[in-house]
Amino acid sequence: MNIKQIEKANKILLDIKILDSEIIELEKFAMLIADGEVTIDFSLNVHDLKKKREQEEKISFDEDGSLISALEKMRNRLSYYSPFAMGGLVEYQNADSKSHVKNLTNILNENEGLQVLGVLLGIKQQKRQRLIESLNKIGVNL
Repeated sequence: MNIKQIEKANKILLDIKILDSEIIELEKFAMLIADGEVTIDFSLNVHDLKKKREQEEKISFDEDGSLISALEKMRNRLSYYSPFAMGGLVEYQNADSKSHVKNLTNILNENEGLQVLGVLLGIKQQKRQRLIESLNKIGVNL
């Protein structure tokens, strides 16, 4: 094994350790949900990087021809509520079509929360397995 392979193996092992800690945290959340009466707020933020880049490059003017500051733009953003099929009320923040960040917030029941955690846990475990297979290919066995 040469230096490059050792460095690569070290990086992969570090990534596995990070995934292990994330998996443990997800399992703790699952146990908390399964063991007690809880409420679950689920939030998803989607950042449109292309739109963000365009916004940063764009200069805005109001109807008087004056420059519009970033603070002024933030004050003009809207939030509104809408019914969502899975769990009741959903808040769509930054509903302004000019915003590069869209936020979806939902209240989940215990079963829905466990399902979401199960999906996240499965994704992390698959990533971990692929990293272990990468280690095996360069001759490191766990």
